[in-house]
Parts: sequence; C-alpha cells; structure tokens
Amino acid sequence: MKRFLIRHVVIAAFAVVGFFSATVCLRAQEPCQNIFCEPCTPAGCAKKPSLWYCDGYVESGLYVNEYGQKNRYTDGYLPGPDWWSGNTGMLQNTQHADYQLNQLFVAFGKKLDTKRGWDVGGRMELMYGTDAAFMQSAGLERATSHGQWVDGDYFTAISQMYAEVGYKNFSVKVGKFYTTVGYESINSPDRFFYSLSHTYGLNPATHSGVLATWLVNKKIVLFGGWVNGEEKFFDTSKDNAFLGGGQYTFNERAYMRYSIFTGVNKQLQAERKYTVQSIVFGLKPTKKWDYTFEWIHRDLVPDQAYIVFVPRDVGGRYGINQELIYRINEKWAVGFRFEWIYGGLPPHMFDGRLLPAYRTDDNKYGFTLAANWTPTQWLIIKPDIRYDKYEHLLAYNWTQYRPEKGQLSGGFSTIVKF
Repeated sequence: MKRFLIRHVVIAAFAVVGFFSATVCLRAQEPCQNIFCEPCTPAGCAKKPSLWYCDGYVESGLYVNEYGQKNRYTDGYLPGPDWWSGNTGMLQNTQHADYQLNQLFVAFGKKLDTKRGWDVGGRMELMYGTDAAFMQSAGLERATSHGQWVDGDYFTAISQMYAEVGYKNFSVKVGKFYTTVGYESINSPDRFFYSLSHTYGLNPATHSGVLATWLVNKKIVLFGGWVNGEEKFFDTSKDNAFLGGGQYTFNERAYMRYSIFTGVNKQLQAERKYTVQSIVFGLKPTKKWDYTFEWIHRDLVPDQAYIVFVPRDVGGRYGINQELIYRINEKWAVGFRFEWIYGGLPPHMFDGRLLPAYRTDDNKYGFTLAANWTPTQWLIIKPDIRYDKYEHLLAYNWTQYRPEKGQLSGGFSTIVKF
C-alpha cells in the first residue's frame, strides 16, 4: 500500500507542476522551449547557444486490453503463467487499466564542436519507470539475479553514460550507449507511437564499449567498434562483439541505414555466435507525409535470452515494421503501423530484465493506429489503439482460461518536456 501511494504521489506531483508552469507561460503568450524557463515574458526565454545542456521529460499513461487481464512484475518477474497474458505481449505497459509512470527521464552533457579541431564531450541519462526495464545492463543495474534496481513494475537505469572525443569529422565514444540497430527509439518524445513495436524486441537496446563515427561527406556516415555484447556493462564476461554499419542520405527526403551487431558468447562451455542486422529506409515524399520501412533479422540469441522450453539452436527470427505518418497541421498528426514477425512469443523476464522469447513456427502481426496532439512545444498527448494476432499460438486471455490468438488493446500517454 505504501509503495502504491508513493508512486501515484510522484505522478500527481509532476502533473501539478507541469500544469501550473504551463498556465503561467501560456498567460504570458511565451513561446517557451520548456515549461520551467524563467522568467516568462512575451519576449521569450531564448538562451545563448551553449554546448552544455540539461533537459528531460516525464511520460505517464494508461493502457487496457479487451480481456481485462492484469499482470504485474514482482521484483522484475511476471509470476507464474501471467507473462503469456495481459499487455505484456507489447513489451511495455504491463499494467492493465492502471495509470503508470512510463518514463521519468533526465539527460545532461556537452556536445562536440569539432569545426576547429579537437573537442571533448559526453552524455549521461537517467531513466525511471516501467520502460526502464529495457535499459538495464548486467553488471550495473542488474548486479544481482533478480535485478538490483527494481521495485515491482518500476525500474531505474542509467540508459546512457559515455565520454566522447572528436576531431573534424571523426569522433569516438566510450561507455554505455544506445544501439545503432533498428529504427525505433526507447525515448517516448522521439517516436510517434505510445506502444513499442514487436521488432523492437528483436533489437539489442544498449551496449557498452567503443564506437567510432566518421562523417565521410554530406551523404555518407560510417560507424563501427567493439562492444561487450548487449545489455551488459564492462563486467568480466567474454562476450565480444562488433557493432557497425553506415547511412547514405540520397537527398533531404530519403535515406537508408544498415547496421550489424555480431559476436561470440563465451560465457558458457560452448561458444555461440549471434548476429543481428537491420535495414532502415526513410522517405518524406511531401512536407506532410513520412514513411519508414524497417527490416530486421536475428539469427541466434545468446544463451541467456532463452527460456527453458525453447531449443537453443533454433533458426532465425526476422520481420518488418512499417510506419506511415501524416501531419495534418502544426498540432495534429495521425499514424499507422503495420508489422510482421516470423516467430515470437510474448516477452519473458530473465535475470531482472524483460527479454523477448520466440518460437520458429509461427507468424505474428500487429496493426496500430495512433495520433499525436502537440498543443505546445512542451506537451504531447498520444492516443494509441492496436490489434495483435498470432497465426497459430493461443497467446492471449490465459488468465480467463479461454486462450485467444488475437487481442485488441489501446490507451494514451502524456509527455511533458522540461
């Protein structure tokens, strides 16, 4: 009861502060970049450009499913067979019909300025909420078998922590950073849809290591380096992998990016190779339309990502994700997402973090319709409705003992930037 009250008091406090700050700025008719700028005047609160920055946001929301299934984490785990049911098949939003804090996010650091030569920068991010489960790393937040930084459904993570050095058009970052594989961002303001796609479950989320980036010219960017596997910090594991790829920008309306993550897991008696690849194609035919196509393939998951009844030496898992977004005006936009994955049980919690589990003889489809309402620069409201369906697997409604292949679900989130 005490934990329940604390969580909801925190959510309510952010809502009150955000509403109060918004009211003050709106009355002053100020084009604020965030809601905490002071003083609020009609002239605005623009600051002198600086390489140093500190910003963040808070996202909270509600998600329901048609069967009314409830499932919650207990110390990072979904108890019993409940991981088959509820909202968990969508990776996040596990709390059915319960207002939750998805992300409380703060970032600070220094940008690189290499126009004149050498420069040093870095970035550090902190995330708290239900979505922070994806950002935890073995050897850091998950220092124990049940996840050290977790309380029920709520996780804490250092999502990124790296130093960066650059010279002219070349830079190197060292530390913990986001993967280059895939398209979708875990940060809610950087993606259109409230719910995550199924293809996100095939991607690694974070890496710890060294990554170099070379801006060859205005069209070509190359990147590559060594990483310590996926979702691992600089620990004693011998999981050595390569992360690399490149991006080609055709023009201001189209680009293509290829990424590869491949390595060898030597933690167990037998070495196991794994490779994850993605191709992303982005197209902006007009000012109002945006289209993104993503293909991803994972040929083998490291041993720790398997659940006990899934064979270790299974075949590949692959799929596509397509997003089409139409911007009606400056405040409103609508979007449609279609995705297909070959294989894919609902996610599974292992070693204190959420991991997708798979079978190789099924197809999963997802259809999502969403909208974004941005009344001000610091506020985004995202309604979201989706339908998920397996071809054969009865994955939903297990808590009602009437398993189904498909499920209709939906909800909304509110993002307040600061």
